Amino acid sequence: MTVTSGWKANTTSTNNYFFYALNLTNGCRSPRSAVQAILTLPPAITPTATPDTICSGASSTLAVTSSNPEYVYTWTPGNLTGPLLGVSPAATTTYTCNAGVPGAACATSATVTVTVSDDPLCGNLSVTGSPGGRACYNTHDTIFVVGGPAQTFTASPGDTATFIAGVSILFRPGTVALPGAYLVGYISNTFCQPGDAPEAPVVASTGTLSIPGQASSFLLFPNPTGGDFIVARRNGAVMKETRIEIYSFDGRKILTGMAHDEWRHSVAFAGQPEGIYLVKIVCGSSSERLKLVKTQSCFAHE
Repeated sequence: MTVTSGWKANTTSTNNYFFYALNLTNGCRSPRSAVQAILTLPPAITPTATPDTICSGASSTLAVTSSNPEYVYTWTPGNLTGPLLGVSPAATTTYTCNAGVPGAACATSATVTVTVSDDPLCGNLSVTGSPGGRACYNTHDTIFVVGGPAQTFTASPGDTATFIAGVSILFRPGTVALPGAYLVGYISNTFCQPGDAPEAPVVASTGTLSIPGQASSFLLFPNPTGGDFIVARRNGAVMKETRIEIYSFDGRKILTGMAHDEWRHSVAFAGQPEGIYLVKIVCGSSSERLKLVKTQSCFAHE
């Protein structure tokens, strides 16, 4: 290596700077080898909203999970922090969750949307007064029949009231169905339609009860019952491949059985709570629904 020229600058300063032009005439270099650079992406995050669709004024829970236990989470909008929190947006909102490690360049983000439904059936429903003939009440959430103290709901003779809820139906004290009125409730996401009809009557008396306008072909006895009961045909005929389904008053199927060439079929029912049940009897293409009353054994007919 030879120096072909050089000069000095800034000689009036306490520091001198020297510049040289170098001509490399001899020299050596070592063999080059490839070096692998590994890029590690930050662990992904999974944000969720439960439920992800709410009614106006309701709440949803935001949560986030990741394989990185060192992440610190922040959410926007709202400047919220933490892996679990509740939100109640006034309108449909997309939340961004930012995850990072303090003091490190390891960060990632993901989004989740909470939809605020404008469905008119959103929210709970309180029902009072009277159906005044035929009426169907429905909501995605809970129906409260009689919404508060000193309120009543009375179905008079000839009235029909159908209740359809997505979550639950609560018949509170003050709910009255007079003899000849029809009151039915069930859980479904298929709501009131034109021509809705009740599935079974609820009246003040007890005993076997059939669909109006249809002669009952079957008997349930004892009814009321404090335990097991018998299903039989009124005319004493043998039941051929007859399916027996039992529903609670809120529409849940709780038992299913089959009668095979029997003139009477015993149903084990002692373990069920007290209340009113619907017994659906299906034979071929025909079906019949009867009311069953479950009570304490000391009050049942023996």
